[in-house]
Amino acid sequence: MNHASYDAFVQPRSVAIIGASDDGQKTGGRTLRYLDTYGYEGEVHPINPRRASVQGKRAYPDLAAVGRPVDLAIIVTPAEHAVAALEQCVTAEVPAVITITSGFAELGADGAALQRELQAVLRGSATRMLGPNCVGLVSVRAKLAATINTGMDQDRFDLRDGGIAFLTQSGAMGAFVFNMSQTRRVGLGSLISTGNEMDVSFPEMLHALLDDPAVSGVAGYIEGIRDGEAFAGALRHAQEVGKPLAFLKVGRSPLGVEAIASHTGALAGSDAVYSGVFEQYGVTRIAGVEALADWAQMVDLARRPAGDRLSVTTTSGGGGVLVADHCTDLGIRMATWDGEWQRKLADALPEYLSARNPIDMAGTGGNSEALREVLALMGDHPGTDVAMVLIGNLDKEEDPLIQVLHEAHRATSKPLVVVWVGGSGRPVVELTSRGVPAYTDPGRALQALSGLMAAQRAAARPPATRPPIEEGRRERARALLTEARAAGLGVLDEHRAKQLLALYGVPVVQETVATDPDAAAAAAERLGYPVAVKLLADDVAHKSELGGVLLGLSSAGEVAGAAKDMLARLPRPVADGARLLVQPMVAPGLEMLLGIKRDEAFGPVLVVGLGGTWTEVLEDVQLRLPPLSAEDVDDALGALRSARLLGAFRGAPERDRDAVVAAVQGLALLAAELADEIAELDINPLIVGPRGNGAIAVDAVVVPRVACPSSTPEGARP
Repeated sequence: MNHASYDAFVQPRSVAIIGASDDGQKTGGRTLRYLDTYGYEGEVHPINPRRASVQGKRAYPDLAAVGRPVDLAIIVTPAEHAVAALEQCVTAEVPAVITITSGFAELGADGAALQRELQAVLRGSATRMLGPNCVGLVSVRAKLAATINTGMDQDRFDLRDGGIAFLTQSGAMGAFVFNMSQTRRVGLGSLISTGNEMDVSFPEMLHALLDDPAVSGVAGYIEGIRDGEAFAGALRHAQEVGKPLAFLKVGRSPLGVEAIASHTGALAGSDAVYSGVFEQYGVTRIAGVEALADWAQMVDLARRPAGDRLSVTTTSGGGGVLVADHCTDLGIRMATWDGEWQRKLADALPEYLSARNPIDMAGTGGNSEALREVLALMGDHPGTDVAMVLIGNLDKEEDPLIQVLHEAHRATSKPLVVVWVGGSGRPVVELTSRGVPAYTDPGRALQALSGLMAAQRAAARPPATRPPIEEGRRERARALLTEARAAGLGVLDEHRAKQLLALYGVPVVQETVATDPDAAAAAAERLGYPVAVKLLADDVAHKSELGGVLLGLSSAGEVAGAAKDMLARLPRPVADGARLLVQPMVAPGLEMLLGIKRDEAFGPVLVVGLGGTWTEVLEDVQLRLPPLSAEDVDDALGALRSARLLGAFRGAPERDRDAVVAAVQGLALLAAELADEIAELDINPLIVGPRGNGAIAVDAVVVPRVACPSSTPEGARP
């Protein structure tokens, strides 16, 4: 989306409402009424061929009759008239259109056919459209309430813009969150409902919002992304420009997936892939609407933290323990106070209190002057990135404490977060109104803070760049896959799979293909004992289930005899044409799983986790999108529950983590160059040796894609 189109949506100089009603309670009249209620200062042109005026404004029979340029047109006609209304917009060269009208692809085949008519009208024009089937848009800075959101019927608050945009695939949920946030004085400065995303998609609008200097962060509600590549591109852009993101992604359960399909017709996609993508780009995944408002408040009010070290002062020792537990769960470090700084802290506390973090001030925490001194130390302490105050009740001390906290917030360049539990509730409201992030629960505050920290870490790490394609290597790789397809094979045999991996720098075990048991014995003599002998047969992915893996064979006779016995036990269709793969035994090490899975939205996804026999039991994996930097891979390894096994653990040596990183990067390169060629790839296990000894793939399965369909999503512009 170009800047002119975006500006026409969020800062239009003139608005036309096609289907405007004189009844301000009807869908066709509500938008016009909200434009007046919230003080929109641009031109407003109601379009209604049956009336001379609508809600006291001159009405026009059609757009052409307006006679002046229109930046934004809002279509609120019945569905059967929406195509004609959009034709008017295209003819009048209106740059931005919001089609609020429903009754399209969300209703099934007939509605989808009508939506295709809308697409045909837009094709080849410069007009961009949000919707159909959306609740519209609110832009606080433009005093623009171009929406049918009934949450705008309120008298509790004036709209506040804190620079946070809210982008939603559910109009009603977006309306709920916007109203709740504004009630809490959280500055959601815009609400944009994408509806069926016939033209402007969620990723495209997200990218445009990130380019807006008035937007400091974006929150969103997601049911399903059709174009995962475009979405990932927008997340990378957020990382580049350093703007935090938080999404409430629904559809984690089978019932949720079914509900999404019936709601908008969108595909929920693999929930694990979304989680991996969010972690990769430092996006906060939100679990509920209150948590989303908590995050938005933190981004709105808190300064950006320089790191993840927290100092907390509290009037409750138990509260300090609770904070420490939450920090452990969220990966936030407790700041260390030692030496000179511990002595300074001790001087500020009564003798009976310990000068350590969490800083338990007990009853003295309710004394504003005592708190002022500790807050000043927290602001100056070089090992503290974020200061937190946890207090409770203290109704009689509210005013002086509020003043001290406000002054401390203004005096430091660090984020200061206040948690005030219990009491009248007034301090939280008052502090928030003064620009101090304040919460009623430490867990909620720390959850929001951890999201801000994750975004800062991601922004400090440059996004991985896609390396240039090496055509010679890609052609050799494609030849292996084409050969398998031509032979009618659904799975590459292990030997071909390893040849493919070796092209991309993934270390593979030395091996020889043998046609019979005697040839296998001769190969074993050349390779050296002990050896493994494996079944090599077409379309057999899991050899062990057929008894097709023989390990630790130490002589030619043992190799030949065991191979003959194995072949004799095989079912006839498998035994016919079966070959043998002979490999030297690899020294034991940590067994890991590397792989590529194809997601319906995101395409090839990298998988890394604990391998061997524990893979399916523990399900300890991380998912990431290519391209991947070394830092990206290292972060993924660190996020595994079994990450400690890569270090020195219970007498086992530290493992060659760098070798794992290099292998994953090679696999990411393969995924990028063969994006449309691979349906699935598994390396299990990759045996990781001690530090400096490398890692080696001893087994692999590759499933080629049968066809390579176009990646252009339905409804996208060419």
